[in-house]
Amino acid sequence: MPIGIGTRSLVREMSLRGYWGTTLMSTEPAPTRIDLHPAVWLVPAGALLIALLPLPYGFYTLMRLVVCGAAIILAYQEYLLHNQMSGWLVIFAVLALLFNPLIPIYLTREIWAPIDIGAAIIFVLHWRHRSTKGKDA
Repeated sequence: MPIGIGTRSLVREMSLRGYWGTTLMSTEPAPTRIDLHPAVWLVPAGALLIALLPLPYGFYTLMRLVVCGAAIILAYQEYLLHNQMSGWLVIFAVLALLFNPLIPIYLTREIWAPIDIGAAIIFVLHWRHRSTKGKDA
């Protein structure tokens, strides 16, 4: 059967679907914003402030996981929003590297304390920046 005009779009649509009919590629534009719950900013900020207390090592590992994950999510959101490098994207990329749990950076408690406070302030400032700018931020 020759491929006609109507058949080409069908073939293209079928090529975008997997074996079970699930979509492999979307023809719709990528989202430009992800609506996030305030906990994405406030939980890591709280964990960073709690990290100033003398706690078991397991807490610091969990804190690294939470902070790194939140920083990656927020860096990705900044990329979607601006579609280029921005100051916030670079800041969250640095935080993700600094707090990554896979290849941890070992520093003394005296060095980590101001870093933790600074990182907590960054999360809160970004949250306030996003909430005051609204959907257009």
